[in-house]
Amino acid sequence: MIQEVVRHIKNQYSSIQNVGILATIRTMKAKVYHDELIENKLNPVIISQDEQDTIFEPAIYDKGFGIKAYSNPVSPEARDKLETAVKSLVTEGAEAVILRCTEIPLALPESNYNGIPLIDSTAILARALILNFNPDSLKK
Repeated sequence: MIQEVVRHIKNQYSSIQNVGILATIRTMKAKVYHDELIENKLNPVIISQDEQDTIFEPAIYDKGFGIKAYSNPVSPEARDKLETAVKSLVTEGAEAVILRCTEIPLALPESNYNGIPLIDSTAILARALILNFNPDSLKK
């Protein structure tokens, strides 16, 4: 998934150099997107730890309004917090934003936010799987 997302960014947005990452604390600590972006000569942009703790994580996990508790429809508060996180990444120079968690596109289904591409990592993986599917691989 990570390689496909970075490949997509390089192919579809070749002029972009600074890529924001929205993901859970565990994904951010693992630096899997961070390292892949750097390896492909792209600059990762992340929100501060304080923003991660007070804006992003509650948007996903808060029992009163988070997407894991309320996904259909997503609560306005969760969407607002995710928009705030995207704005913060853009302020820090992000020219595109990877939406790493499967829940984020539920709140931000648009393909861009004020002209900044929002990259749905799950959709990119699904597209790659379909395009690269080999029916012969199912035969034994």
